[in-house]
This record gives sequence, C-alpha cells and structure tokens, in this order.
Amino acid sequence: MPDQRIASAASRPEEYSLVADVGDVASEDGLTRVVLEGKGRFVVEELREDGQTGAAEQAREQGRGRRYEGEMAPERARSVLAQASRFDWAQRFPPRPGIPDEAIVRWTLRDASGEVATMRAWLRDVEKDPAMSPVLLALREAVQRATDGVLFL
Repeated sequence: MPDQRIASAASRPEEYSLVADVGDVASEDGLTRVVLEGKGRFVVEELREDGQTGAAEQAREQGRGRRYEGEMAPERARSVLAQASRFDWAQRFPPRPGIPDEAIVRWTLRDASGEVATMRAWLRDVEKDPAMSPVLLALREAVQRATDGVLFL
C-alpha cells in the first residue's frame, strides 16, 4: 500500500531515495535532476535534448549533459528523506497557470522495489510550501557544492 510505504520513509529513510527533476530537457536551461539516497550519496545530472525526441532518460543514456556525484552527511540525508515523506503526495498538480518560464518540480520517492510516489508542483509553490521548501533548500545546497555553482536547482 503506497501510503504505508511513504510513511516508512520517515522511520527508515536510509532505505529510500528522493529524485527532484527541475526544468525540461527541451528548454534552454535543460533539466536538472538530483537523486539523493538515504545514506547520503547523491547524483546531480544536467540533461538536454538535442533537438530530436527527448526524454530525460534518453538524454542521459546518450550523454547529453553533465553528471556530478557527492555526499551529504548521512544524518542530514536521513532528515531530508524523512521530511520528504511528509509531502502531500496525493496533491494534484495546481491548476493555476505558470508564471512565464516557471519551472515545474517533479518529485519521486523510491524504495528498493522502485517508485513509491510521485508528484509535480510549480517551483514557486515548492519554495513557499512548509514541507517542500526545506527539502528544496537542502538539495540546492548539495547541487551548489557538487557543481561549484555550475548547475542550479
């Protein structure tokens, strides 16, 4: 049952990973993907389309973009994953129109068996949300550190 699996991320965050995709492979800035594992390892990827068909996975497989790896303190990573378990994973994508060029954040919570939950939100809404904004801030700090400011989230 998905709700129990989401709740388990709070008590056993080291068994989960959180993915944040911001942007779009077809946009000028591309898509930035951060994967944070509950034990502290994280990967930051920049994914770009080459003008043809362009899913993020296809861009990554074909090497269009950059990849960085890093470590977050394990206790910090567990805290971020536990906070992510408190997102309103059932919320629907907001019906309001986006501000011009406003990015969409796609969150994905995974455990060892695969995807547990996914949701999308406007970036500006994420920045204001009491549950999501601390997670976004932690991931932004990790991206800044890992890429020396080359990529942003």
